[in-house]
Amino acid sequence: MVFRGCVNAGPTFVSPVLPQSGWMLYHPQTNNLVFPERHMQVREIINLKGGTLYTASPQQALAAAIDTMAELDVGSLVVMEAGKMVGMLTFREVLQAMKQHDACPVGVTVGEVMVRDPVTAYPDMQANDLRRLMIEKHSRYLPVVDGDTLMGVISFLDVAKAVLEEQSFENKMLKITSRTGQTSRRPESSWSSRRLRPPFSLPVAGCGQLSG
Repeated sequence: MVFRGCVNAGPTFVSPVLPQSGWMLYHPQTNNLVFPERHMQVREIINLKGGTLYTASPQQALAAAIDTMAELDVGSLVVMEAGKMVGMLTFREVLQAMKQHDACPVGVTVGEVMVRDPVTAYPDMQANDLRRLMIEKHSRYLPVVDGDTLMGVISFLDVAKAVLEEQSFENKMLKITSRTGQTSRRPESSWSSRRLRPPFSLPVAGCGQLSG
């Protein structure tokens, strides 16, 4: 399924709520369209957020890293050395260092306070598993790695935004099906599926046509 005529100012996130095979499920009594259950993956959240990385080096002064975090309005920095991730610096480590050094971390480097070998996520991980991992490890920021490739960093806020985006998409689709309604009833007593046969087009408010 593709959206035609959509114009978005920000990043586009089209949730694949409808099955890619083109099959639609219908309730046997009401004949209403039923959306199959699906699970958002970490790669979708990264695509929605973007893969921009903000980094620091182990030798960098902690004070300079704090200035960077404040200027960029970010809560974490990936610590890189020789092209590889060697740690993570978040505002938690910053606060601990400030307390330990009486709010004056002069001479303290990022490498002294960073989290070494941070917990990581992978692209195929489901969003629910990601949230569970973040809660269990008390981690607000997790780097996402695919083999030896660092794809980005996901925060708890990023997860919440992605879930809201998907829920908004599903609600919009439900409103469309509710508006168009079903003109016929199917007599089957069990769940049934119906093949989408082109041309299939539904009006989407402000987005032209949803076409198959």
